[in-house]
Amino acid sequence: MSTKCLVISDYAAPTHIVRPEAEMLLGLQRRGMEIEVMTRAHSHYAARMSDAGITLYDYQPERHLSAAAVRKIRATLKRGGHDALYLFNNHAISNGAAAAIGLPVRVVTYRGQVGNINRYDPSAYLKHLNPRVDRIVCVARAVRDHLRKQLSHPHQALTIYKGHDPAWYQNVTPIDRARLGVPDDAFLVITAAHNRPRKGIPILIKAIAGLPEDMPVHALLMGTGMDGAALRNQVAATGKPERFHLFGYRADVLSCIAAADVAVLPTIRREGLPRLILESMGVAIPAIVTDSGGSPELVDPGRSGLVVEAGNVRQLTAAISQLARNKNQRLAMGQAAQQRLAKHFNLRRSIDQHLELFASL
Repeated sequence: MSTKCLVISDYAAPTHIVRPEAEMLLGLQRRGMEIEVMTRAHSHYAARMSDAGITLYDYQPERHLSAAAVRKIRATLKRGGHDALYLFNNHAISNGAAAAIGLPVRVVTYRGQVGNINRYDPSAYLKHLNPRVDRIVCVARAVRDHLRKQLSHPHQALTIYKGHDPAWYQNVTPIDRARLGVPDDAFLVITAAHNRPRKGIPILIKAIAGLPEDMPVHALLMGTGMDGAALRNQVAATGKPERFHLFGYRADVLSCIAAADVAVLPTIRREGLPRLILESMGVAIPAIVTDSGGSPELVDPGRSGLVVEAGNVRQLTAAISQLARNKNQRLAMGQAAQQRLAKHFNLRRSIDQHLELFASL
């Protein structure tokens, strides 16, 4: 008899965005699990899931703990006779774990970043530390290791990397640099992320500004908040504003990554498994990451990319300079990164590990 699992997550993403965990659920359905998903029905992935035979419930918890949400989820579990409940965000976790009390269902949660969970914080027991939670799937070993320090039963936390399919990257066409205002002969550094303090973008700006004048390095900063006044002021203060190209959210970010020479994520703390680096690996672009969180797990240092100390401007400047001066090394690293993604971070492996997890439960 197949395992029946109810998943609660939000898949209301634009059609151009690939969601690895959604692709994993589609794979589990194809491999014989009976997947049901509680999400917003009017979305790209909801339509794909429905076409694949996945039962959908048009609902998404809107608060951390809601009596109405708990009743809704509990009624679904009782009616469906599910073997497992897989919860992907904080609203889903707090309401789903409460709804599962007293029911014969195994509860699995997902954790995507390091930190912000502490055994001395009462609110943590409404989420991942809830005694009703059986397993916690962590996106990186660094996430797992931090979480295990907070758990009474450390074995509850395990690592399953988000799986990517090399086929997603086969037909990516690099954007014409002229559309971004970048010279064709420039050495192009790209970072794409939500501009939060922990992402360390000012460190990257300082590192670029510290490069020699005769080194034609340009930086492409993309993502929510990257085109704000604060970063523009920091760029202006370098005296080299022409080296920086700031954009907010763009739908063509993958084509922009493919047009770059190196991807850089200067995170200073609490990184999970960064999408920018996984996507750069997919299009054979090497990466420079810091030793924060799960980032170094993606890189084979010196072979597929470089790892520097978080917050160390001098090391980051040296790493960028090294790849800017060594084209052959850079191209070899890009190929090695692409091979590393296919071998260690592939979708098939993620599906297999989830099947093993649910079988063990």
